[in-house]
Parts: sequence; C-alpha cells; structure tokens
Amino acid sequence: MPRDVFKELLPFWVFLLLFQLVASSTLAASNCDVFVNGTWSVKYLIQDPQKLIIPSTIKTSYYSQSFKKLHRGYEIYVECDLSEKCIPLPFTVENVAGNEYFTNSDLMGRLKNVRHLTDAVREVIGWVDTNISYQSQPNPKHTPKDILQDKSGNCVDRAELIKKILSEIGVSSRTVSGVLFHPDNSCFHRWIEVDYGKYGTFASEPGVTQDYIDPYHLILTLSSHAPDNITYLEDIDIDIEIIDEQIDWYIIDRSKPLDSSYKRLFRRNTTCDRNYAAIVGKVDTKSFPHVTAELRLSDSTLTCPLDECNRFSFCGLTEGGYYLTLKSEQQVVLCQKIKLIQKELKIMNLEIPHRLQK
Repeated sequence: MPRDVFKELLPFWVFLLLFQLVASSTLAASNCDVFVNGTWSVKYLIQDPQKLIIPSTIKTSYYSQSFKKLHRGYEIYVECDLSEKCIPLPFTVENVAGNEYFTNSDLMGRLKNVRHLTDAVREVIGWVDTNISYQSQPNPKHTPKDILQDKSGNCVDRAELIKKILSEIGVSSRTVSGVLFHPDNSCFHRWIEVDYGKYGTFASEPGVTQDYIDPYHLILTLSSHAPDNITYLEDIDIDIEIIDEQIDWYIIDRSKPLDSSYKRLFRRNTTCDRNYAAIVGKVDTKSFPHVTAELRLSDSTLTCPLDECNRFSFCGLTEGGYYLTLKSEQQVVLCQKIKLIQKELKIMNLEIPHRLQK
C-alpha cells in the first residue's frame, strides 16, 4: 500500500478504534492491552463493468465475506467478529542460534521472555513494524532476506518478512492479498493471518491491529485480463461505495501507553483471563444531545462522553457496587445501580425512558 495512503488511513482507523477518555478518577487503572468486542459489518456496491476483479466467498474464525453478482459489478458483504477469543497456547522459543533472521537484532531477546503464542506473534509484528520502514514501492529484490538487510519495504514485503520470521520460530501463517477500502482511494493491500490450530485463524494488520481486522479489508483479486502493476481501484475505473454499515462493537480498554513514543498495536483480548472488570454499553439517546456517562464508586467518579456511535466504556474496575448515571447537558436522564464481580465484563444496551424524551 502506498505510504501516502497509509498515512491517510491510519488516523481513520485510530479514530474508529480509539476515542479519548475524559476522566477524573481514583478508580483502579488498567494495564491491559486495548481490544474491542462485538461485530462490525459493511455492505459494498462495486461497479466493475469490465469484470477486472474477482471476489471470493470466505469464512474464517473472525471474518466472513460473501458476494452477489450484479449486471455491472458486485454487491459484497463483509462481517468481522471482534468478540473476545481465548487462545491459551504456550510458547517457548526454539534454539535459533546463528539464524540470520535473529542475528544483530534484539528480537530474540524479546522472544525469550514470552510465554504465550499471541505475545510471540505480537513481538514479531511489532519488531518488523518498528525496524522495517515503509516505502510505497516494493523492494526490487523482493525476498525476506533482502527486506531484512535493506530495512525497508512495502506492505507485501513486510507481510512476507513477518511470515518468514514466524515460520523460523515454528508459527504457521500466510499472507492475504486484497483491497483496503477508502472513500477516495481504495488500494490493493497485503496483510497477515496466523494459524492458532484448533482455536482458528486470525488476521493482523501489521502496525495497526493484532488478531482481528476491520471490514474495510476486502479479499479481491485481479482477473487474468486486468492490467499489471495496479495500485488503486480507480486506476482501472472501478468504483466502490458503502451502501450499509452496522457497527456493534465496544472499546474495552481505552487507556494510553505510558510511553507515548511506543507504537501500540490494538489487540484482541486473547489471554486466558482478564485481570480487571469492565462495563461497556450503547445508549439509544433519541433526541438528547451530548450525553455523558458517569460511573461512581464511593467518592470516586469516572466520566466518559459517548462516542459518535453512542457507546461508552469503563475498564480497570474492581468488584463492587457502582452507580451508572447518564447526563445530557447536566440533566440526569438515567441512573442504574450495577454490581460487578471480579473480572466481569458487563455489556449494556440502555434506552432513555420515554417520559424523559423531549
């Protein structure tokens, strides 16, 4: 994917996945990874009168894509499952002394401290993202060894290098070719899928997400009569637009990394257990503007404005009795008492009572 497109899309992803938490609280803080929970689906209309692209019907542990042929194109439906998945697979680094993929790097030292497979995958993806700079054009030599030596490559190069390093430590993976949707310039792209055995196969967007992707990733390939070296769909006069989008997911942990210089991967929660409780919810606000959620325990209060999809989340909570209050312009429109047990995730769908509707 070209660098200018990546720079443009990254804030778009982050805006969708991470909303700033405005809080003043002495409630317990969370040290967990950021992850999301729920489903997210998009229906696309693709105008392709020359039949230059080939869609596929795909279903994996996290992702499904189906399509319907139209007279001059396709209708494509993509759904991503963002719910929690427990992947309790142990990991022990094998003896790779002298392996050229680990010589003169700190990656092996980082892997020696890892005990779970998902953490090993994260270390590899993070290391490649940090140490292999992105460039829009592919490396002319185009082999993992050359990418490692030159320390640069495009999305194809970096995905292939991740796949190779994972194979060197005994982790099965593959790269996936497709299209990354953007309203202005959808482009051909490459990402990675990791095989977790009986737990399924999960995709990662190097440098952005781990163990899930969003439904703006479409699995499309070029037909045999399409031109070579195509970057954008618009280069071959293919139009793509969203005709329906359903967002039913929650951000569970919106805490920021302590070190702001550290590039954080948004990761699905894949550990055996959560070390904190959390409350997330979606509110049918009707005509009430600027709704804010407040969570109170004793004298401590946590505040969270609803995002553009009318959702809120509170994490890093201990067990106990909480009071959840929804306010609109300082007016209390809903109040509920909530009892949390240890490490519980409570998902709430709330509606402001009709008698309070304006």
